[in-house]
Amino acid sequence: MKKIILLTLLLSNLVYGEIHKEAQVCNESGQVCFFWWPKLPVIEGWEQDLGHSYHYRMNTQAPSGFTFANAEAVIYARAELKDEITGRKSLKEFIDFSQNQFTSAAPSKTKITKIGEYKSKGKPVFYSYSFYPELAGNFEHVSYAEEIDKDGNDYFIIFVISSRSKEELEKRVNEYYKFIENYK
Repeated sequence: MKKIILLTLLLSNLVYGEIHKEAQVCNESGQVCFFWWPKLPVIEGWEQDLGHSYHYRMNTQAPSGFTFANAEAVIYARAELKDEITGRKSLKEFIDFSQNQFTSAAPSKTKITKIGEYKSKGKPVFYSYSFYPELAGNFEHVSYAEEIDKDGNDYFIIFVISSRSKEELEKRVNEYYKFIENYK
């Protein structure tokens, strides 16, 4: 009996990330497309732009009254399934890959700085970095974590706030961290 109670207590403390998982036929290709993104908490003043979420295959958020396309600052979250194909098994490998991919496509040199670690209600730790362009490009904070969903699938989770100006990023960054803190 004690073993059953202990096992029940241990399992009740497990928290799994909520990942939106959907497959549908894509209009542009006629092939099956998979849509995986973290389900985000509702944060006052922000709304999901569902059309852009499907277009970009990630959870896109814009300030109320704006769309992902016309807002000065936006927030988005992606879930990338860990699998044998990617070859990136550790979070460090994924962060290095992601940052290299970003800097090689950036319009100007980008300074990347680690800015902290943030814990969410769901328990994953997010490792956050600032991405500041020297000349042209968006100002961003990017946060990375690992997550297991309720079905036992392993993901890399990426949260991003992206802004056309440093001033708008600084104005909105605390709201961004509310998304991370309240992510379950």
